[in-house]
Amino acid sequence: MDITDAISKQLWDSVTRVRKQKSIVHCFLYLPAMDSVASSLLAIGSVPSMINAIQELEQSLDILQLLEGSIYMSVQSYSQFCKESCRFAANYIGYKNNFSIVLDTYNTNQTKARCTLLCDILEETDPSVIVIWDNEDFIEVAKTIGERISTIIPKFSRSDIYSHEKKTKEFQLVLKISKKIANKKKSIIVVAFCSDQTNTFGKTFFIITNGRTVRQVTCVHFSFQRISWGIPVTSSLIAAFISNPQTHEGFKMIDVVTHAISFFSLCLSLAVQKSYRKNIIDLETGQVLVDTIDNLYLVSEGPKINLFRHVKVIDIENEKGHVWSGEIHYLEEFVELCPYEIGNEDNILFSKTFLSPNGATKG
Repeated sequence: MDITDAISKQLWDSVTRVRKQKSIVHCFLYLPAMDSVASSLLAIGSVPSMINAIQELEQSLDILQLLEGSIYMSVQSYSQFCKESCRFAANYIGYKNNFSIVLDTYNTNQTKARCTLLCDILEETDPSVIVIWDNEDFIEVAKTIGERISTIIPKFSRSDIYSHEKKTKEFQLVLKISKKIANKKKSIIVVAFCSDQTNTFGKTFFIITNGRTVRQVTCVHFSFQRISWGIPVTSSLIAAFISNPQTHEGFKMIDVVTHAISFFSLCLSLAVQKSYRKNIIDLETGQVLVDTIDNLYLVSEGPKINLFRHVKVIDIENEKGHVWSGEIHYLEEFVELCPYEIGNEDNILFSKTFLSPNGATKG
């Protein structure tokens, strides 16, 4: 079921709410990412908190609970100090229902200490959202719910394997286990498939599930693998969107997470598009980050902003079962760009045709 149009209509209400509510997002993350995350949260209208001193955490978390803010935890912590802060916070929070927590598992598998920290956090809390970026991290999260995976799970960058259209057994296994994790932890599970190829559309897509609905959000123009700061910023923005849950007004949690990922994808895609116009190929440049943060602050609904150009959203499954069997096509697909051939941006950047779900070309 293609729901991009429905999400597009909801998206701006959700963005407006986040910008107005000025919610606090308490971040436990590694030092190199703090600046990018803090700037992005400020741009979207949230208030970042980076307190990690255990002596101050209890009071800070009490205030956060009172103001119904949210918590962003990254397991990729380089210092023992930050690890202990995460562990203290998880123990203090416990299973309190009025804490919205986003747990980012990126690079958990790199060290034994991170695996232990992940296990401790998941034993102490039920995060609202768990974001998984790597096949080995996926295996570690599955272990915490007692799901032993005997089958080899290939790297999530393998775009030739992880494709809903191809219905591969590896992809179906990831969907099955993701739903189990979601049901066991009462969480939204976000699994990111970031292609390491640079010559295909749909270079990054996310599977989002609450255990009943399975949704795919495809980002058309870029791979998150090419921008290191894109990973923590994505997860922190999810935390900003899910804070103050009483203000969601009819949106399901899976919709709010979809809005967060779609909006960041839109803002980053516009920044990438701008860099191509200026013949900047390296997406790690500071200018792409600056432009993305500017877009988080400035981009709003208007005739020039077409979500279809940048994001595609489909429901693969819902309470009724399997609901999507077609291929994924995009309105006004972003054409393959050679930076040295860019001329008139209106004629070069976007094709003038789009494909319908059955693949027929329309004018």
